[in-house]
Amino acid sequence: LFLLGVAFVLLLGTEMGVHVNAPTAIALHGYPAESQPGRPAATGSDLLIVDLASSTVLSIGNVGDFSFDESGQWLAWTVDARDQLGNGIQLRDMKTGVVRPLDGGKALYRRMVWHDSLPALAALRGVIDTVKRDTTYAIVAFRGVGSAAKIVYEAEKDSTFPKDMRVSPDRGVTGSDDLNAMFF
Repeated sequence: LFLLGVAFVLLLGTEMGVHVNAPTAIALHGYPAESQPGRPAATGSDLLIVDLASSTVLSIGNVGDFSFDESGQWLAWTVDARDQLGNGIQLRDMKTGVVRPLDGGKALYRRMVWHDSLPALAALRGVIDTVKRDTTYAIVAFRGVGSAAKIVYEAEKDSTFPKDMRVSPDRGVTGSDDLNAMFF
């Protein structure tokens, strides 16, 4: 009933001067609730973080996507709540337990991804246009996750972006090795 996704957090520790990778927590992500007729479906569900040392459980609600960075120090997740109330991207320092909001608003957050080797995170932020019956996506990226310098790219506000093209929700964002370019 629960276990849609399982991830192990690997935090580096030292034991007698030798680095040891040992799981310190397990993340369990449940299935989203069934949608109700006439209401937009939210894909968020509960995420449980189980601390293996203390056996304590942290419950985070309305989680759409979640991912740990390569070091295991940072857990990022998107909030996907009914009616988009409180949606956004949250970041938790697994060493200190501090949670910070990185971005938020009445929007859809999709395809969140960490950079392969740098402390950087990116996602798509979609705003539903009820008149056009369409969703317009922007790229939201964060460099230096601890300090979280935010970069937002909105194609419709860029006069050099081709008018007949758009940011697609079907593909995630990747960054160049130096983070000076994003590919989508």
